[in-house]
Amino acid sequence: SESSDSEGSWEALYRVVLLGDPGVGKTSLASLFADPTLIQSANTTTKEDVYERTLTVDGEDTTLLVMDTWEAEKLDESWSQESCLQVGSAYVIVYSIADRGSFESASELRIQLRRTHQADHVPIILVGNKADLARCREVSVE
Repeated sequence: SESSDSEGSWEALYRVVLLGDPGVGKTSLASLFADPTLIQSANTTTKEDVYERTLTVDGEDTTLLVMDTWEAEKLDESWSQESCLQVGSAYVIVYSIADRGSFESASELRIQLRRTHQADHVPIILVGNKADLARCREVSVE
């Protein structure tokens, strides 16, 4: 978390980065976590959409920035490694239960994140998305 001191008030800032293969539902999840208002649209410099939500946790105001990364084919490798994997306070790795390849990619992303944050205790949350496609399931519940 980071703090900003404006008029004597302290506010925590948490960056939650959504990662995963194209089409797994990252943008849908971003809209659930954050207010529907997009505060920063994707552009060639940031390569992400950023959604913001202010929460009160234990009586303290907290700002949650949900960073919805562009699809993998739009990211250059250096930006992905140097920025995406380093800027988060927490990471949500999303895969589709109807796409075994996206699950395997999620495993690789977790390994990359653990290497990047070896000494840190950065939360990494794995989300199996698209449960409505249960008939097309390629990833077992186990």
